[in-house]
Amino acid sequence: MQTGIFSRSRNPVFLGMIAITAGLFLAIPSAISLLAFGLCWASLELQVRLEEAHLRAALGQPYLDYCARVPRWLRVA
Repeated sequence: MQTGIFSRSRNPVFLGMIAITAGLFLAIPSAISLLAFGLCWASLELQVRLEEAHLRAALGQPYLDYCARVPRWLRVA
């Protein structure tokens, strides 16, 4: 997909999950909510990198072109 939210982020669902855990930490600042945020970020970063390797192998140049246009996490402007 190259339209809508997928034109701004290759991983909008995962970005939403990170935003939710960041919001949890801001709403309930504690060591546990900070740990949840850190674990969420780290595990999703790992999952995204594994999926990207698979997609590069499976889709080749079209996926590389998409990666060149759309950032992994977020394009603001």
